[in-house]
Amino acid sequence: MTSHDVFKTTFRTHNGHYEFLVMPFGLTNAPATFQSLMNEVFHRHLRKFVLVFFDDILIYSQTMTEHLDHLHTVFELLKGHQLVAKRSKCAFGIPQVEYIGHVISKEGVATDPKKIQAIINWLEPRNVRRLRGFLGFTGYYKKFVKNYRTISKPLTQLLKKDAFDWKEDATSAFSNLKQAMTQPPVLSLPNLNKPFVVETDVSGSGIGAVLMQEGHPISFISKSLGPQQQALSTYEREMLTILHVVTKWRHYLWGRHFTIRTDHVSLKYLLAQKVSSPSQHIWLAKLLGFDYDIEYRKGKENIAADALSRCTNRQLFALTLSTISTNLLDEVKMSWATDTTLQRIISNLTTDLSLHPQYTWLNDHLYRKEKLVVGNNSTLQGKLISIYHDSVIGGHSGVTVTAKRVGSLFYWRKQQKHVRAYVRECHICQKNKNENVKTPGLLQPLPIPQAPFVDISMDFVEGLPNSKGRNVVLVVVDRLSKYAHFIALSHPYTAASVANAFMHNIYKLHGLPASIVNDRDPVFLSRFWKDLFTHQGIQLLHSTAYHPQTDGQTEVVNMCLEQYLRCMTSETPDQRYQWLPLAELWYNTSYHSSIKSTPFEVPYGQNPPIHIPYLPKDSNIEAVDKQLTKGEDRLKTIKDNLKVAQHRMTQLANKKHSERIFKIGDWVYLKL
Repeated sequence: MTSHDVFKTTFRTHNGHYEFLVMPFGLTNAPATFQSLMNEVFHRHLRKFVLVFFDDILIYSQTMTEHLDHLHTVFELLKGHQLVAKRSKCAFGIPQVEYIGHVISKEGVATDPKKIQAIINWLEPRNVRRLRGFLGFTGYYKKFVKNYRTISKPLTQLLKKDAFDWKEDATSAFSNLKQAMTQPPVLSLPNLNKPFVVETDVSGSGIGAVLMQEGHPISFISKSLGPQQQALSTYEREMLTILHVVTKWRHYLWGRHFTIRTDHVSLKYLLAQKVSSPSQHIWLAKLLGFDYDIEYRKGKENIAADALSRCTNRQLFALTLSTISTNLLDEVKMSWATDTTLQRIISNLTTDLSLHPQYTWLNDHLYRKEKLVVGNNSTLQGKLISIYHDSVIGGHSGVTVTAKRVGSLFYWRKQQKHVRAYVRECHICQKNKNENVKTPGLLQPLPIPQAPFVDISMDFVEGLPNSKGRNVVLVVVDRLSKYAHFIALSHPYTAASVANAFMHNIYKLHGLPASIVNDRDPVFLSRFWKDLFTHQGIQLLHSTAYHPQTDGQTEVVNMCLEQYLRCMTSETPDQRYQWLPLAELWYNTSYHSSIKSTPFEVPYGQNPPIHIPYLPKDSNIEAVDKQLTKGEDRLKTIKDNLKVAQHRMTQLANKKHSERIFKIGDWVYLKL
């Protein structure tokens, strides 16, 4: 990050503000941007002695002395642009080099011989997906194979919808293409100072051509013909071939004299004969501007093709496993030795393959439906899941994605269950992902108090306009009767000033409560507050951090108070202090749905702070007994109404919550 842009990345945490000194995210279109950078750095030397493909820099020279000069030039450019190369990935002064899937030497361009063995062991594809993968990857090297499209056409026909039916012609085409792909030629590098020769060939189902210099092939091209093109005459198909290859190799042939060799003798006189059809008019117009001669070539030449292929899961695993871990394959084999079931399967397969049709024993590897079998080793299974879940490719994906990645290459019993358990216990996922489930934890209401003002809750309403020097309201609510007191305070306030206000407004009317529910305000967490009320025998109950639902009753009263003051003093906010007594009277005389009465009715006529339960007939005076019994019945009714309200509220809240049970001693993450 540049110094003048650092402030733009500022973010806030619980521990303060921080700024990024490096880019916190990847660059958009990073590959194209990086390639553009490399092209700009080496633009004076590209295709002279340097080729660059992303971070692969190929330096080629005629002599060793010239090569040293080229290396010095490249290093100076890298140093000048503050770019570095990793020594372990570099090779200097070698006669041949692997570059973008090719082996380049002074003889020309060839394929990587390491992949030949995998092609030899290739199994016949038995579904469209495998066939599409085979043709897709071999198509990358079609320029090495003469008549690639013609050879592969029986296979491409099987890719049509509901057309996959593997027969003898498909087997023959698969074998021929595999044989052609496993005999790689060495393609020469083009020399623009020498003349090019284009040789064409046409069959009933496809066309093909080869670009050469001095008898050495540079590139092959082929194309299958559709029904309409197959109906053309031989002359027209030959003409179509010339037009196709000249268009594809235009960058080599434009502005240079070249020769076209064909086995159709009439094309030899193409430039001298009379144009007689509309197609000829169109095709010859497209050839205008090219400098070429057409020669008649009798017979055909078979030129060897190169080899590269797409492997199935088992072959892909064998080729890439060493990149993941050098001894992982050995660990998989060792897991078979400790699994009696797999030992029995391997023993049976070595004698009779038909005993376990779903399993295959190939090259000392055990497969099940083309997936490498892993023994009953929980440590190894966890390591394999970790590779496809925790790595850059895995990206800490969910259960389904991770299971698909692991299941595409490996098989073991109860694999889905193991993947689900691993992902569920992943610490990084738990800390950084949102759960797509209902809010965990069912509603657990606080116990109903036994008497008024025995259990109360407290909270502050801050940020109010200044009125008579007061801008904070302390809200105290009785959890049984819902009776509330609103006490005005001045900011800043301390634990001592709040305790003093509590004594002058609550204690003098109701005495000391048995418990106080409040949030984690610094006043309620101060040592003064805790010591003061603890010595009075009062239990302090603090809500969970970032979970105001614990004291939801007081939060609702706060909202009601704010709404009342806004409605009554919206035009004169500086008089809010004078409206607090009226707000208190309004709230306490309003009907409350939980207790089915007004809060004022509950404590009316009682002796706070301790309510002495009355038993019927304790008084000999009938009027007194009737009055006190009526009060006890009213109190019992209120408690019953609170239970009904709690039950209704619990049912409604639990519809959007899921139950989550933990044992004492379990370590859990707390979502903030």
